Order: sequence, then C-alpha cells, then structure tokens
Amino acid sequence: FFFQTLGELWIAPVSLTKISQSAPPHLQGVMMSFWTMAIAYGHYFAGIIAQFSIKPEASSEGFLEHYQTFFFSLGLLALGGGVTLLICRMVKARVLAARGNA
Repeated sequence: FFFQTLGELWIAPVSLTKISQSAPPHLQGVMMSFWTMAIAYGHYFAGIIAQFSIKPEASSEGFLEHYQTFFFSLGLLALGGGVTLLICRMVKARVLAARGNA
C-alpha cells in the first residue's frame, strides 16, 4: 500500500505537468479535471472488479481454484480488449487509407 501511494504521489505532478504543456491554454483546467476523474473512475472500477474475486463461502477449500479462475478470466478479458483495439486500429487505418487521409 505504501509503494502504491508513493508511486501515485510521484506520477501525479509529472502527468499534470505534461497535461498543462500539451493542452491549449483555455482547456488546461478541463483536461486536468478529466485526468483526475479518469483516475477516480479507474479506482472505482477496480473496486467493482475486486468484489468478484471474493469467494462467498467462508471455507478455505477451493480458494486457489477460485483465484486461478478469477485471474485467468481477468487476463482473458484484458487480452480480448487488446485484440479488439488492434482490430479497430486496423479497420480505421484501412478506412483512412481508402479515403486518402492516411
């Protein structure tokens, strides 16, 4: 927990500096707010996903199998999302190339 907090304290100023350098002056506050909101939503969804890892029974039998199944499913979900994004990127590149905007 300590290292996670320390990492967030080191990353936040750097990311906000990059946002203020990259965003147009009239949108800097909005973009910084979106960054903070994205972090908050990420923590919220991580809590929702973590609830699925809790085994409903209080028994210690099957904990290993339960966690293996949970993290395997979580990995497959991430892999599926990555493949979906790659397919969307390829489709977008083909559409833009067909239009001549590539």
